[in-house]
Amino acid sequence: MPLRRSLVPWGPDMTIYRRLAYGDLAEFNILDTRQYRDDQADGDGVKPPSPQSLDPGRTLMGVEQER
Repeated sequence: MPLRRSLVPWGPDMTIYRRLAYGDLAEFNILDTRQYRDDQADGDGVKPPSPQSLDPGRTLMGVEQER
């Protein structure tokens, strides 16, 4: 995965997500959906929904990034 030099990995807690503004025209939210997510419920996803997969507390981005 291409990274900026300032984001070269230094352990499992590197910050990849960020927000970029292009003047007053647009704002881009660059997300990291791999590092902070909960472990995939039910393995590969071909199983019927379980209580774990339906838990509303599960997250793809982690609390800080989602905020």
